[in-house]
Amino acid sequence: MKHRSRFGEITGHDGAKYADKWRSSATTALAEPEEARASPQATRADKKRIKELERELLRKDRALAETAALLVLSKKVAAIFSKGEAE
Repeated sequence: MKHRSRFGEITGHDGAKYADKWRSSATTALAEPEEARASPQATRADKKRIKELERELLRKDRALAETAALLVLSKKVAAIFSKGEAE
């Protein structure tokens, strides 16, 4: 029986077959023309969109924090008033 790699022991497959596939895919991807890369305009648009999304996320995060604080305060006020009524 031929010696199996650690990959083969774990998966039950021949690792060389998968390594060859990976090597072929990587070589093809690296050999593709510049057209496959994003244009500078697309990169700028992507950066702008990311910045907008980050700004929106920050706004929503602040709104959530404010809502949580208001909830805690309303529970404290309710606890104080219900405590006062019991006395």
